[in-house]
Amino acid sequence: MELLKLELPEKSISGRPLKINERSKREILREISRDPTPPMNNICKTLATHVSGTALRKFLREAGI
Repeated sequence: MELLKLELPEKSISGRPLKINERSKREILREISRDPTPPMNNICKTLATHVSGTALRKFLREAGI
């Protein structure tokens, strides 16, 4: 009897996908480059899509800012 082999991707991604898409990333970087001093909550409120402060901090940390 021959067993079926399933091909799995090398790296499976688990968990919920980030709300920050490429467009939001560009928008965030544009806002930060204009004025890097406002609080995170103010930046979150100016974005087109609602993003939490935690998600924003995580993105900025990953971006090296």
